Amino acid sequence: MECGGRDGPAVRHSASRGGQANEAGSLHRSGIAAYLAAYGLAGHGVEAAGYPASGPTPVTLSFETEEVVDDIRCGLADETALLLQASGRAARTGT
Repeated sequence: MECGGRDGPAVRHSASRGGQANEAGSLHRSGIAAYLAAYGLAGHGVEAAGYPASGPTPVTLSFETEEVVDDIRCGLADETALLLQASGRAARTGT
């Protein structure tokens, strides 16, 4: 967005970038939640988390929890949980 006074140059504001990042993160989290819900509805274990298809199925989803990893908490049928931090960008690991 550009703003300029009558006598001053146009200045570009980046206030909307934070909003765009929040929206992208929200869409990413909702996609992960839909993925987990689909596994739960189909009665399958979450293979991406290392469980076999016959493993415990997702039974609950919670968002923005009080856990250290707080974006998504997926409760499984065996009373364990997957705690997910759902970043919309790739994380760099190592040096």
